[in-house]
Amino acid sequence: MQQTLGNAATARAVRRGKQPFVPPPVIEEEGEGGGSGAGLGARRGMADEGPQRAVRRGRRPVALPTAIPESAEQGLVLPSYLRDLETGGLSTAYGLTGQEFVGTAIATVVGHGDGTVAAITAELAGRPESFFGQGRAFAVEGAEGGDGFDVTVSIARGPDDQLPLFHPAADLATAAPHPDGTPFAALDDPEGKETKVDVQHNSATSVSSSAGSSAAKGAGGTAFGLAPVVPGLWLGAAATGSVQPWQSSRESRSQRGLAEPRVLRSDKGSVEVPRRVVYVVRIRRQEGGTQQLFRGSGGLTQRVPTEHLVADGTDAPPRPQPVGGGLARQISLADSSAPVGVSDTAAPHEGGGGLFDTVASVLHPSLTAPGAPGRSRLYGATSTQNVLEDLPRLLRDGVTGEDLQSKDGSIAGTYRMRAVVTGLSPAWGTGKTQLRTHQQAQHSKTETAGKGRALTAGAGPAIGFGGAPDAAVVGGGGRARRAGARPPPPPAGRARGGGGGAPPAGGGGGPPARAPPPPPKARFSVNEQTVSTRQGAEVRGEKVLYLGTVQFTAEGTGPRSARMILRPETRVATHAMRVWISLRADEAQELGLPLPPGVTAGDFIKRPVPQAGAGGGAGTSAAPAAEAATGTTGGPASGTAAPAPDARHLPFGAMGSSVTLGRIDTGPMVRAVQNLFVNDAPSAPHGPRRTSARRSTRRSAPTTAS
Repeated sequence: MQQTLGNAATARAVRRGKQPFVPPPVIEEEGEGGGSGAGLGARRGMADEGPQRAVRRGRRPVALPTAIPESAEQGLVLPSYLRDLETGGLSTAYGLTGQEFVGTAIATVVGHGDGTVAAITAELAGRPESFFGQGRAFAVEGAEGGDGFDVTVSIARGPDDQLPLFHPAADLATAAPHPDGTPFAALDDPEGKETKVDVQHNSATSVSSSAGSSAAKGAGGTAFGLAPVVPGLWLGAAATGSVQPWQSSRESRSQRGLAEPRVLRSDKGSVEVPRRVVYVVRIRRQEGGTQQLFRGSGGLTQRVPTEHLVADGTDAPPRPQPVGGGLARQISLADSSAPVGVSDTAAPHEGGGGLFDTVASVLHPSLTAPGAPGRSRLYGATSTQNVLEDLPRLLRDGVTGEDLQSKDGSIAGTYRMRAVVTGLSPAWGTGKTQLRTHQQAQHSKTETAGKGRALTAGAGPAIGFGGAPDAAVVGGGGRARRAGARPPPPPAGRARGGGGGAPPAGGGGGPPARAPPPPPKARFSVNEQTVSTRQGAEVRGEKVLYLGTVQFTAEGTGPRSARMILRPETRVATHAMRVWISLRADEAQELGLPLPPGVTAGDFIKRPVPQAGAGGGAGTSAAPAAEAATGTTGGPASGTAAPAPDARHLPFGAMGSSVTLGRIDTGPMVRAVQNLFVNDAPSAPHGPRRTSARRSTRRSAPTTAS
């Protein structure tokens, strides 16, 4: 007990800024036997008689007591981003209480509790971590087709929230009381130490296209005969028929899908942390007006991995330091790079200054107008949870948003968004948290072809109205000729005798009633192919956490408003957010990043350890390999060096099934394709539209250089 209190006092002195504890010199003691009991008695005698007398008596070294980690003395607490409910990180929340308040408050204002209101309550119960920080915004329809509402729901830390201090269960009885009266909790709870935490982030995209054509060759015609019955009325019959012995059709459909699920899994057990929270609901009409705020208290249980806890008194990470473009690109392509959490200081709703306002400013105003379907879709796409899942793709190549439509469906548009790391600072170590990355690609192609022939025929009565053309000619023939009328047809009687009838002037026959045609004969062939591939890697090792800033750049596409036509630079906008990024310690060191205090790392790339007997002791099978490598049986080939004993090679090259390619930078290839559309005049209309500000920059660059 005395030793534990002494270590605790030393730890408190270190935190107050005193000199760190320096172990005493090795003590030598003269005595018989040399057992551990003798050493313990000597140490007790040293404590009673003083160190001077023990040094004079000493001759044999005495083992010092095992050093106790400072974190174990101080206890472990939640990191700052979990303590303040800034983001969920690698944690889960469940067991909510008081969340019924949210649905009741929304239903009272908007006038109904179904539709989007029911979806909000379901999301709150299923994924409460996504409501941390500034929360999530939703577009809620009004009752009976009335005006819509913008609803923002967030979960904040309650004023009565008290976090525990975690100690090993064996040290709870001897731990010194905390100055603030913080309660203690067991770090190795029987249930928690066997429970690991998994968090999956899934990002997917899909592109589909279809094309079709049809052709038919044949002959067809229509004939009819009319006769006057009474003045102005013509009756007769009509017949139609067509023959198409050559019919063909072809249709092609293609779909490509890519999914990138990333799983973060804790290495050790976890702890349960009961939390007191406040549910905050903001409601405002989309057409404008004053906002209404509602607050309700509640609670939840948070499960956090033990390796993500930090020592009590750990300060927040320093302000992120600027990161160059080259280093930022390397971080985004690192194999162990994994965004853990994203937060924003701006509100997610319209007018809050968040990512929604940034993307909406580069789109046509009708796409995010009140009542437009694009408003609700953009709220979901710009939430911190969706941004966190898409962040690896945003950092690499960018993401194209989904199609957004106006309220009446007459206008459609979308946006392209990319991200870049602009600042980074080391935080602390996170143990051996595992990262599992997967890439699932699926390509489906369907070809449909058909051939056939068809025969159609029909007959039916016909009726016409009007006078005889020759009568019109007799009554006013001169005038009709001067008007450019055609010569009169033969008389009606002659037409009847010949089996035909001239159409009456100003009249027409009705459509014939067709008989049911025989079913056409056709043959169809369908060829469908689907190719699916999946590859990934499991990244282990010591991980470190960094606090960074990410700048998002959004560029709108589709129809432009008058303001965008007059000021093309408004088609591009930027927004900054905070991000927590996890990296393997040795890879971060290899990239040149500073490691958190107290974290050390080895070499990122290590050569395999030579096995015993390598280089000649492997039997006769090693001889052909040596000959193939050296070219002769006696020495290395001319101009080549002998392979090292630990040399390895891929048996099937980079295309092997067990090979995963990493750090693939497709940025230069994408830029080359885009420049091809920009520089080629015929292809320019089909390429990505660029603002005139960017075009002027590219045109003026050679002039400046010259």
